[in-house]
Amino acid sequence: MNRRSALRTLMVVTAGVTLLPSCVQRPRKAAVAYKHLQLNGEEEDMLAAMAAIIIPTTTTPGAKETGAHRFALTMIDDCCSAKDQEQFQDGLHKFQVMVKEKDGSAFGKCTPAQQQQWVAALNDGKSLPHNVDAFYHMLKRYTIEGFTGSQYFLTKVRVYELVPSRFHGCIAVNKVSPSIDN
Repeated sequence: MNRRSALRTLMVVTAGVTLLPSCVQRPRKAAVAYKHLQLNGEEEDMLAAMAAIIIPTTTTPGAKETGAHRFALTMIDDCCSAKDQEQFQDGLHKFQVMVKEKDGSAFGKCTPAQQQQWVAALNDGKSLPHNVDAFYHMLKRYTIEGFTGSQYFLTKVRVYELVPSRFHGCIAVNKVSPSIDN
């Protein structure tokens, strides 16, 4: 064997070993690593899309822009019991299976109209497995809580003031309260 063919073979093998990992489709990692929840990037995107349907973007930012879905996941990961976390995970996976069976694709690849129909069906709650219903209501509850606690909401929508708020000591009395005659 001469040196040129050995170098050529070495280059082909090296290129193959370098390109092989990119050919294997591994799920994308979630943006945040949670202690107890096991989520991949596609599941996190799906939850962000669901949060965007729960509180949509209008003239104001929605749940996705304020990061309410990440707040929801953090609350479920940190504050819920192990049973609730397991129920959330199980409901998430059952929901994904339901969507794939009915539409033939993942929730994130459905059209916006289909996604809204799925969220409306979850809101309705009829004929849903218990874990799917629990998963959705946990997500919805914490998404709303995350949105109403976001910086945007507390500075632009409902301006937050520290307790005890403002003191209005001298207020002019315009009307005299009616007296009760006995």
